[in-house]
Amino acid sequence: IYSEVTNVFELVKGIAHVTGGGILRALRRVLRDKGWEITIKLPDYMRWVLKFVEIEEAMRTFNMGYGMILIVSRENLNKVLELTGGEVIGVVSKNTKIVVQ
Repeated sequence: IYSEVTNVFELVKGIAHVTGGGILRALRRVLRDKGWEITIKLPDYMRWVLKFVEIEEAMRTFNMGYGMILIVSRENLNKVLELTGGEVIGVVSKNTKIVVQ
C-alpha cells in the first residue's frame, strides 16, 4: 500500500485536501492564480444539505463529496487513475467554471 501511495505522489502536481473552508478554498489554495473547470457529482447527502443551504454557501463550507483532489498532468492521468481508482472531475483552465450535477 505505501509504495502505491508513494508512486501516486511522484505523479501529481498538486493535492487539495478538502476539509474546513470547502472545495473552493482548497482548489484556490493549490491552483492559486489558475482557473478550473469542474463538474461536481453530488452525493445524496449533499442534495439533502442543499435543501437548507444555498449552493454558493455550500461550496464555501463543504467538501461537496470530495475529500481529496489530485492535480495531475495529462501524461500521468491514466496511471494515477489506475493507482487510485479515482475519477476525473475537471481541468485546469484560464477561467473558473463549476457545474453541479
